[in-house]
Amino acid sequence: TAGSDLLTGAVQVRVPTGTMKIVWGPAVGGDTATGALTGQFPDKSIVIAATFGTSTFTVEGSNDSTDGTNGTWIGLVDPQGTLISKTANAIEEILENPMWIRPVFGAGTGTAMTATLECSTVARG
Repeated sequence: TAGSDLLTGAVQVRVPTGTMKIVWGPAVGGDTATGALTGQFPDKSIVIAATFGTSTFTVEGSNDSTDGTNGTWIGLVDPQGTLISKTANAIEEILENPMWIRPVFGAGTGTAMTATLECSTVARG
C-alpha cells in the first residue's frame, strides 16, 4: 500500500508476511510527517538517521485521527517508559500501539532526516 506525508511521500513496503516497513524523509528540521495507519501491527520499532544539527526527533501517536494529520497527537515512549526523543541516530522499540503513528523532525538545523518504521503483527520471541 502507499502512504503520503508532508515531506516527499512516505513509502510503505510489505516485507515478510505480517510485516510492513514505512519510510519518511528525507526531511529537515521543522517537518512533521503525515501519520501512517498502523494499529493492526502491535509490534513496532523505528530507526532514526539524520544530520541532526540542533534538531530533536520525536514520535507521536493518535487514536482519533481520521487522515493522519487531524486529531490529537501524543508523544510515544520506549519500553522503559521514556519519551522517544533523539538528537543522534538511534533505533527504538515503541511501547504503545496507537492507530496512527508519525515522526516529528523538530525545528532546528537538522538535514537529511529519515525515519523508518518497522511494524509486525507478531511479537518477537
